[in-house]
Amino acid sequence: TTIQNNEIRRIADKFNLEVAENRFKWQYGIAGSIQQTNARFEGISETYSSTALSPTLNKTGIYGTTYSLNLRNPTRNGIYNPGINMTVTQPLMRGFGKHITLTSLYDAQDAETLSRLNLKNTLIPTVTQVISAYHALIQAYNQVEISELTLEAYKLTIENMDANIKAGRRAPTDILQAESNYASELINFKGAKNNVENGTRDLLNLIGLPPDMEI
Repeated sequence: TTIQNNEIRRIADKFNLEVAENRFKWQYGIAGSIQQTNARFEGISETYSSTALSPTLNKTGIYGTTYSLNLRNPTRNGIYNPGINMTVTQPLMRGFGKHITLTSLYDAQDAETLSRLNLKNTLIPTVTQVISAYHALIQAYNQVEISELTLEAYKLTIENMDANIKAGRRAPTDILQAESNYASELINFKGAKNNVENGTRDLLNLIGLPPDMEI
Protein backbone atom coordinates (compact mmCIF):
# COMPACT_ATOMS: atom_id res chain seq x y z
CA THR A 1 0.00 0.00 0.00
CA THR A 2 2.81 2.41 0.86
CA ILE A 3 4.50 1.73 -2.47
CA GLN A 4 1.24 2.23 -4.36
CA ASN A 5 0.57 5.53 -2.58
CA ASN A 6 4.08 6.79 -3.29
CA GLU A 7 3.80 5.69 -6.91
CA ILE A 8 0.51 7.58 -7.31
CA ARG A 9 2.08 10.64 -5.70
CA ARG A 10 5.03 10.32 -8.08
CA ILE A 11 2.75 10.19 -11.13
CA ALA A 12 0.79 13.22 -9.89
CA ASP A 13 3.98 15.23 -9.28
CA LYS A 14 5.33 14.32 -12.73
CA PHE A 15 2.08 15.56 -14.26
CA ASN A 16 2.23 18.77 -12.22
CA LEU A 17 5.81 19.31 -13.43
CA GLU A 18 4.70 18.87 -17.05
CA VAL A 19 1.96 21.45 -16.47
CA ALA A 20 4.42 23.89 -14.88
CA GLU A 21 6.91 23.48 -17.76
CA ASN A 22 4.15 23.80 -20.35
CA ARG A 23 3.32 27.26 -19.02
CA PHE A 24 6.56 28.59 -20.54
CA LYS A 25 6.06 26.96 -23.94
CA TRP A 26 4.24 28.38 -26.93
CA GLN A 27 0.48 27.99 -26.69
CA TYR A 28 -1.40 27.62 -29.94
CA GLY A 29 -5.02 28.33 -30.66
CA ILE A 30 -7.36 29.03 -33.50
CA ALA A 31 -10.80 30.60 -33.65
CA GLY A 32 -13.17 30.96 -36.55
CA SER A 33 -16.58 32.41 -37.26
CA ILE A 34 -19.08 32.60 -40.11
CA GLN A 35 -21.90 35.10 -40.17
CA GLN A 36 -24.61 35.82 -42.74
CA THR A 37 -27.21 38.54 -42.42
CA ASN A 38 -30.28 39.01 -44.61
CA ALA A 39 -31.79 42.51 -44.54
CA ARG A 40 -34.89 43.83 -46.30
CA PHE A 41 -35.63 47.50 -46.58
CA GLU A 42 -38.43 49.01 -48.69
CA GLY A 43 -38.77 45.85 -50.73
CA ILE A 44 -35.07 45.54 -51.38
CA SER A 45 -33.25 42.52 -49.95
CA GLU A 46 -29.56 42.54 -49.21
CA THR A 47 -27.34 39.75 -47.89
CA TYR A 48 -24.20 40.38 -45.89
CA SER A 49 -21.71 37.63 -45.18
CA SER A 50 -18.50 37.60 -43.22
CA THR A 51 -15.97 35.00 -42.23
CA ALA A 52 -13.01 35.16 -39.89
CA LEU A 53 -10.18 32.79 -39.03
CA SER A 54 -7.83 33.86 -36.27
CA PRO A 55 -4.80 31.76 -35.28
CA THR A 56 -3.20 32.85 -32.02
CA LEU A 57 0.17 32.31 -30.37
CA ASN A 58 0.92 33.02 -26.72
CA LYS A 59 4.02 32.55 -24.62
CA THR A 60 5.20 33.49 -21.15
CA GLY A 61 8.89 34.20 -20.73
CA ILE A 62 11.03 33.37 -17.71
CA TYR A 63 11.05 37.05 -16.67
CA GLY A 64 7.27 37.31 -16.76
CA THR A 65 7.16 38.76 -20.25
CA THR A 66 4.08 37.69 -22.18
CA TYR A 67 4.02 37.52 -25.97
CA SER A 68 0.78 37.37 -27.88
CA LEU A 69 0.39 37.13 -31.64
CA ASN A 70 -3.00 37.21 -33.31
CA LEU A 71 -3.50 36.75 -37.04
CA ARG A 72 -6.77 38.21 -38.27
CA ASN A 73 -8.13 36.98 -41.59
CA PRO A 74 -11.60 38.48 -41.94
CA THR A 75 -13.56 38.43 -45.17
CA ARG A 76 -16.64 40.61 -45.52
CA ASN A 77 -18.76 40.44 -48.65
CA GLY A 78 -15.84 39.00 -50.58
CA ILE A 79 -13.36 41.63 -49.40
CA TYR A 80 -10.30 40.19 -47.66
CA ASN A 81 -8.75 42.44 -45.04
CA PRO A 82 -6.03 40.60 -43.09
CA GLY A 83 -4.13 41.94 -40.11
CA ILE A 84 -1.66 41.02 -37.42
CA ASN A 85 -1.74 42.04 -33.78
CA MET A 86 1.31 41.49 -31.61
CA THR A 87 1.41 42.37 -27.97
CA VAL A 88 4.38 42.23 -25.61
CA THR A 89 3.72 42.84 -21.94
CA GLN A 90 6.40 43.14 -19.29
CA PRO A 91 5.27 43.56 -15.67
CA LEU A 92 7.45 46.03 -13.81
CA MET A 93 5.88 45.96 -10.39
CA ARG A 94 3.99 42.80 -9.53
CA GLY A 95 5.30 39.49 -10.85
CA PHE A 96 8.52 40.94 -12.23
CA GLY A 97 11.74 38.94 -12.17
CA LYS A 98 12.93 35.48 -13.06
CA HIS A 99 12.74 34.02 -9.56
CA ILE A 100 9.17 35.20 -9.06
CA THR A 101 8.03 33.96 -12.46
CA LEU A 102 9.67 30.55 -12.07
CA THR A 103 8.55 29.94 -8.48
CA SER A 104 5.78 27.51 -9.51
CA LEU A 105 8.20 25.67 -11.80
CA TYR A 106 10.83 25.38 -9.05
CA ASP A 107 8.17 24.10 -6.62
CA ALA A 108 7.02 21.49 -9.14
CA GLN A 109 10.61 20.37 -9.77
CA ASP A 110 11.28 20.05 -6.03
CA ALA A 111 8.04 18.12 -5.47
CA GLU A 112 8.85 15.73 -8.33
CA THR A 113 12.36 15.15 -6.99
CA LEU A 114 11.07 14.49 -3.48
CA SER A 115 8.40 12.06 -4.70
CA ARG A 116 11.01 10.20 -6.76
CA LEU A 117 13.32 9.92 -3.74
CA ASN A 118 10.45 8.87 -1.47
CA LEU A 119 9.46 6.14 -3.90
CA LYS A 120 13.07 4.94 -4.08
CA ASN A 121 13.40 5.01 -0.28
CA THR A 122 10.26 2.93 0.00
CA LEU A 123 11.22 0.45 -2.72
CA ILE A 124 14.75 -0.28 -1.51
CA PRO A 125 13.87 -1.54 2.01
CA THR A 126 10.78 -3.32 0.69
CA VAL A 127 12.80 -5.20 -1.92
CA THR A 128 15.38 -6.04 0.75
CA GLN A 129 12.65 -7.37 3.03
CA VAL A 130 11.17 -9.45 0.20
CA ILE A 131 14.56 -10.98 -0.58
CA SER A 132 15.20 -11.74 3.10
CA ALA A 133 11.73 -13.24 3.50
CA TYR A 134 12.25 -15.37 0.40
CA HIS A 135 15.59 -16.68 1.71
CA ALA A 136 14.03 -17.42 5.09
CA LEU A 137 11.21 -19.33 3.39
CA ILE A 138 13.68 -21.38 1.33
CA GLN A 139 15.62 -22.20 4.52
CA ALA A 140 12.39 -23.27 6.20
CA TYR A 141 11.55 -25.57 3.26
CA ASN A 142 15.06 -27.03 3.40
CA GLN A 143 14.74 -27.61 7.13
CA VAL A 144 11.47 -29.47 6.58
CA GLU A 145 13.17 -31.68 4.01
CA ILE A 146 16.12 -32.31 6.34
CA SER A 147 13.77 -33.16 9.21
CA GLU A 148 11.83 -35.58 7.01
CA LEU A 149 15.03 -37.40 6.01
CA THR A 150 16.23 -37.46 9.63
CA LEU A 151 12.91 -38.87 10.80
CA GLU A 152 13.10 -41.61 8.17
CA ALA A 153 16.64 -42.45 9.31
CA TYR A 154 15.59 -42.58 12.99
CA LYS A 155 12.56 -44.67 12.10
CA LEU A 156 14.73 -47.15 10.21
CA THR A 157 17.14 -47.30 13.15
CA ILE A 158 14.30 -47.99 15.57
CA GLU A 159 12.95 -50.76 13.33
CA ASN A 160 16.40 -52.40 13.09
CA MET A 161 16.99 -52.14 16.83
CA ASP A 162 13.54 -53.54 17.56
CA ALA A 163 14.27 -56.51 15.31
CA ASN A 164 17.62 -57.11 17.09
CA ILE A 165 15.93 -56.88 20.52
CA LYS A 166 13.32 -59.42 19.46
CA ALA A 167 16.13 -61.63 18.21
CA GLY A 168 17.90 -61.29 21.56
CA ARG A 169 20.96 -59.58 20.12
CA ARG A 170 20.38 -56.25 21.92
CA ALA A 171 19.04 -55.14 25.28
CA PRO A 172 15.53 -53.56 25.35
CA THR A 173 16.93 -50.36 26.87
CA ASP A 174 19.11 -49.73 23.82
CA ILE A 175 16.11 -48.54 21.84
CA LEU A 176 15.18 -45.79 24.30
CA GLN A 177 17.78 -43.29 23.00
CA ALA A 178 16.71 -43.84 19.39
CA GLU A 179 13.07 -43.29 20.31
CA SER A 180 14.02 -40.12 22.21
CA ASN A 181 15.92 -38.84 19.17
CA TYR A 182 12.92 -39.57 16.95
CA ALA A 183 10.55 -37.69 19.29
CA SER A 184 12.88 -34.67 19.43
CA GLU A 185 13.25 -34.60 15.66
CA LEU A 186 9.47 -34.85 15.27
CA ILE A 187 9.17 -31.64 17.30
CA ASN A 188 11.76 -30.01 15.05
CA PHE A 189 9.81 -31.17 12.00
CA LYS A 190 6.56 -29.58 13.23
CA GLY A 191 8.44 -26.38 14.06
CA ALA A 192 9.95 -26.28 10.57
CA LYS A 193 6.50 -26.69 9.00
CA ASN A 194 5.23 -23.81 11.13
CA ASN A 195 8.16 -21.72 9.94
CA VAL A 196 7.17 -22.50 6.34
CA GLU A 197 3.61 -21.34 6.98
CA ASN A 198 4.76 -18.18 8.74
CA GLY A 199 7.40 -17.46 6.11
CA THR A 200 4.89 -17.93 3.30
CA ARG A 201 2.44 -15.57 4.97
CA ASP A 202 5.15 -12.95 5.57
CA LEU A 203 6.37 -13.14 1.97
CA LEU A 204 2.87 -12.84 0.52
CA ASN A 205 2.15 -9.91 2.80
CA LEU A 206 5.29 -8.08 1.63
CA ILE A 207 4.46 -8.74 -2.03
CA GLY A 208 0.88 -7.60 -1.48
CA LEU A 209 -0.82 -10.92 -2.25
CA PRO A 210 -3.57 -12.66 -0.23
CA PRO A 211 -2.09 -14.59 2.71
CA ASP A 212 -3.98 -17.77 1.74
CA MET A 213 -2.69 -17.81 -1.84
CA GLU A 214 -0.97 -21.01 -2.90
CA ILE A 215 2.63 -20.55 -4.06
